[in-house]
Amino acid sequence: KKGGGQGGTLVYCAADATAGGSYMPLFQQHSPEPQARFDIVTAQYLFPYASTLSALQDMCEAAHAALKPGGALYCVTTCFDPAAPPPRASTALGYRMSWDGAENGDPLSDGSLVQLTLVGGGGFEVTFPNVLWSRPTLEAALLGAGFDNVTWVPEQVSAEGEAWGVGARAHFGMCGYLACRKGVA
Repeated sequence: KKGGGQGGTLVYCAADATAGGSYMPLFQQHSPEPQARFDIVTAQYLFPYASTLSALQDMCEAAHAALKPGGALYCVTTCFDPAAPPPRASTALGYRMSWDGAENGDPLSDGSLVQLTLVGGGGFEVTFPNVLWSRPTLEAALLGAGFDNVTWVPEQVSAEGEAWGVGARAHFGMCGYLACRKGVA
């Protein structure tokens, strides 16, 4: 909990993203309003942790339930494009992926579970599961949760970083930035 400007308060909490309303006891500790909700919910690379469509839908519904009417969800996530699947590895971006069937040439598909390994300097590596959902699947889950719209926001890269950005999109053009609004009525 942090004091906000203009008499407001910022409240940060962590909760199970698939359990609708699990954040409420945390939030109510800091709010005099029994049915308080948030103006903004953010999610950074949350959706790739939904291992099933049902879990993805639950995450979207929990985000929707957490918002006040007129509130917004802002996300960055990976997006799978079947027309332009990512390479299995990129030294430029420091990653490699594996999945069941990759060695046999089985292609990725919407909802594929991959093991994503990030490779850093000095031999540092970290591997974690990542489910690749397509934009249409993400949009359907968000709209199904009750959001009024889903707006994909184009990434912006500085002039100095444009060459890197072009290369990054060619290697791993899977990042998606999106904004969703909860209706007022």
